[in-house]
Amino acid sequence: MKPRVAVAGAGAFGRNHLRVIHQSERAELVGVFDLNRERAAQAAEPYGCVVFGSLEELGRSASAAVVATPTVTHSEVGCALIEMGLDVMVEKPQAAVFRSSSTERVQSPEPGRGRGAGPDDPRYRSCAVADP
Repeated sequence: MKPRVAVAGAGAFGRNHLRVIHQSERAELVGVFDLNRERAAQAAEPYGCVVFGSLEELGRSASAAVVATPTVTHSEVGCALIEMGLDVMVEKPQAAVFRSSSTERVQSPEPGRGRGAGPDDPRYRSCAVADP
């Protein structure tokens, strides 16, 4: 079964993640959330995916998420999604400061969950979802 993947953030990096996930045969793109709903709608339109009204709605609809929000929100958004039970890939840097990034790893509900590869990782270049 393919993971149902959503993107938090509809800026330039978020749009790239939407494209890559949409093109992947290994994942299903379910939607995008951005505080700017108009920007989210513009980013979603080429892929026909849902525009979520909240991060919580994204969390209820996906099994995994990419965090491509402004750097200062990476840790907050990533941790919130992990706490909702999603597997999360955070666009680099994972947090604005190293201490926040360490906290994010500690709060992962299960070892090995809640972490992912970034665009510079060779696994990510070959597919939207890394091999289990």
